[in-house]
Amino acid sequence: MKKIRHLILNIFLFFFVLGGNANILTIQGYTEPDVYNRLEQEIAKHREASRQATIRTSVLGYVGILLLLFAIYAVSKWRSTQRNNRILAQQITEAVKYKKKYQDLRPTPVVVPSSNSPAELSDSELFAYLRDLIESERLYLDPEFDRQTLIQRTGLSKERIGAAFSQGSDQERITTLVRELRLEYAVRLMNEQPELNVEQVCIASGFTNADTFTRNFKSKYGMTPSVYMKSKA
Repeated sequence: MKKIRHLILNIFLFFFVLGGNANILTIQGYTEPDVYNRLEQEIAKHREASRQATIRTSVLGYVGILLLLFAIYAVSKWRSTQRNNRILAQQITEAVKYKKKYQDLRPTPVVVPSSNSPAELSDSELFAYLRDLIESERLYLDPEFDRQTLIQRTGLSKERIGAAFSQGSDQERITTLVRELRLEYAVRLMNEQPELNVEQVCIASGFTNADTFTRNFKSKYGMTPSVYMKSKA
């Protein structure tokens, strides 16, 4: 009976080794308890390897799911941003168009007194006069335009011109008005001539630096000129 058990054990070990065990067990000289212990060790080793493989597969599965969810979120966020940009671009376009119509419907420009000296105007009247002069003659498109230009054109002192802006309007500085006019002109230009690139629009609008143009445009409208141009398409 003992020989039969030993024979069966040998046959089992043979098929176990043949089935993929990397370590060939030599049963000669081992007692039955020793052989069983070796078998249990091999089985435990394979069970641990199987468990580790299952863990790796599960981790990879979770990572794949997270990547898929992130991709879905990123696409959704991109589409939402694109939609919001289109809406904002349309609002910018409409606002500039409305302001241009308002400017065209404004009352007749302030008339300079018979003495031909705008210095006799009140601060608010002088501001309106200077604003109309800057807008009607598009002086703001000149990159070199500044207060000195107005001094030469009107004969006014820099203090009088400064008072017209600081006391006669909500524009405290000439540069603020000029920047606003340039940005509005840039928007109209991008709508009227969509074939122009950002650099060309920048120069045509009176800006001397594309970075400054982009920074001011984004500060006023909430998006860069390039994004605005793409959102209109």
